[in-house]
Amino acid sequence: MNGKLGKIATTANVLGTLYTVPVTAEFATLNINVVNPTTSNAKVRIGVSVLSSPNSEDYVEYDTILEPKAVLERTGFICSTGEKITILSDVSGVVARVHGFEEILTGVTGPTSIPVDGTGATGTWNISVTGTATGITSNLPVNKLNGGTNASSTTFWRGDGTWATIAGGGTVTGVTGTSPIVSSGGAAPVISISGATTSAAGSMSAADKTKLDGIATSANNYVHPTSDGNLHVPATGTTNSGKVLTAGATAGSLSWTSVSGTGTVTGVTGTAPIVSSGGNAPAISISGATTSAAGSMSAADKTKLDGIVASTVVGSTPGTAAIGTSTNYARADHVHPVQTTISGNAATATTLATARTINGVSFNGSANITINAVDSTARVASSLLGAVSGVATLDASGKVPTTQLPSYVDDVIEATNLAAFPATGETGKIYVALDTNKTYRWSGSAYVGLGSVDNTADTAKPVSTAQQTALNLKANLASPTLTGTPAAPTAAVGTNTTQLATTAFVNAEIANDVVPTLVDKDIVCATVTTTGDVTAFSDERLKTDWVDLPLNFIENLASLKFGTFTRQGEYLSVAYGNAALAAAAHLAKSNIQLLSMIEKLESRINDLENKS
Repeated sequence: MNGKLGKIATTANVLGTLYTVPVTAEFATLNINVVNPTTSNAKVRIGVSVLSSPNSEDYVEYDTILEPKAVLERTGFICSTGEKITILSDVSGVVARVHGFEEILTGVTGPTSIPVDGTGATGTWNISVTGTATGITSNLPVNKLNGGTNASSTTFWRGDGTWATIAGGGTVTGVTGTSPIVSSGGAAPVISISGATTSAAGSMSAADKTKLDGIATSANNYVHPTSDGNLHVPATGTTNSGKVLTAGATAGSLSWTSVSGTGTVTGVTGTAPIVSSGGNAPAISISGATTSAAGSMSAADKTKLDGIVASTVVGSTPGTAAIGTSTNYARADHVHPVQTTISGNAATATTLATARTINGVSFNGSANITINAVDSTARVASSLLGAVSGVATLDASGKVPTTQLPSYVDDVIEATNLAAFPATGETGKIYVALDTNKTYRWSGSAYVGLGSVDNTADTAKPVSTAQQTALNLKANLASPTLTGTPAAPTAAVGTNTTQLATTAFVNAEIANDVVPTLVDKDIVCATVTTTGDVTAFSDERLKTDWVDLPLNFIENLASLKFGTFTRQGEYLSVAYGNAALAAAAHLAKSNIQLLSMIEKLESRINDLENKS
């Protein structure tokens, strides 16, 4: 029979037989076509075996994913008599068809199937079977073999056509074993089996069985996509030597095409990581690969890569990785689909199934916790290191980087020359030109040189001749000796402060004083008549123990209370003696004020000179 040899529509998760090579055929050449007309992805297995349920090594497609409307084709299968094509899908309605031709056995006549017990056949069948009895199935009824005479549970069919008991008996005298089976030998042997290793077969341990069960059945199966952009390169063949692969006008069309014409290279460019110097004689180079950019592989990286196991089986479901026993292999350029669903608790879990303790603090994932070391010493979060409002870090030399210091700490800025200074400087900073080693400061509008500055101690700083001349013209703050005609501002009449009193102020005060009216009764006049010489002298002659005035006499005099006041009645009097004493006290007070002003002025002059 040729053409369509079988078809089937699947029932979900039920193994179906698509086609069996008949006993009348020596072999069959088959093409298998599977279509998914449903709206869901279908997981498909296709087996080729003489068994009704294929073993794992009998599958040619294993859990292959067929998207809706997708087609899976397998061609060129040559199957012998009795081999079956089976299909299993997790979705109902997947359609499978087998097309091909059968090579019919010659010399076989009669019906294609005859029960060996003769049931269902009429008349007499004279069938002669030569060679092997291929196609004879089922068991022969006992009564068809010598009429069943002497047939029992303890007899066996002999080659001479009779039922008989095996004659004789005996004792096991020795048992041997073939690896991995081991026998101790003798009449009472101890039989054992070695454990399987990566280099020798043997018994499977419980741990290996657990690991194997944790790997998905289809973890090592792969179907290369057939869409445009994922096609294989067409076969080269001997006739395609020197040709180039050319894309056709339609999606997915590729062909080998001969290159025609000649020319001269006028420029070569490179795409990263390839670099070209350009021109008609370019220098081509490639940068070394980094963790962020592709490039050439170094010998060290190649050595490291060669030390990694060549292949690792990755299961499609969570489990423990294992070497596995499947003979199916994925292509080196295969791509795993992106996982779109999450199973188990991972999709809905909000807390840990079992709470844990971190440094003595309970944590189940429901809220953030604050963790300190077990010694209760506060720790600084890494996010605060070198951050605003955080803490400063240390560089390799154990110092705080200048980028984390305020501007007034890093107050010396060096540059190649004056032209390399910032266009606008900062006050409070010193700028150094390395080509001349001169220092400058920013005045607010320009850089001012500090070449005349002497950075010695204040007591050791030199004083210029002009400065010394100016200082010599200044009076001391303590007990100054003024020469010439010193002048000072004249206060208004009636001023009663610590302001310096000038002679003009004193004269104005005196002129402003009210002259009291003298009454006779207030003045006692007398006439003294003497005879002979009269000696008169001041009362100082009557005083003894004269000493110099104290150093603070002027200050004490300045604190003397003076002024005018009105007594009861109409009399106006000068306090504490006379106007001269009052004027002296006023002048002392003004002098002290003037000395203080001179001291402050000299201090200010010194500050200005030190800064210039």
